[in-house]
Amino acid sequence: IRFFRERFYYIFETIWERLEKAEPIDGPIINQYRELAKQHQLWISLHGFHQRCYDLRFIEFGRL
Repeated sequence: IRFFRERFYYIFETIWERLEKAEPIDGPIINQYRELAKQHQLWISLHGFHQRCYDLRFIEFGRL
C-alpha cells in the first residue's frame, strides 16, 4: 500500500476556487491513480482529494 497524504492535498485561496478546481471521483486525476495502482499492483490511499459535488445544495462547507 502507498499513502499520498501531504503531496496530494492543495490549499486554495477561496472556497470558490476550490469548488471550481474540484473534480468528480471518476475524473482524470483519480483515474490516473487507478491506472497506476493497477499497473503496479498496489493499493493506494489518497488524502485530501477535492471532489466535485454537482448538487451545490449538499455541499458541507465545514468539510471543504
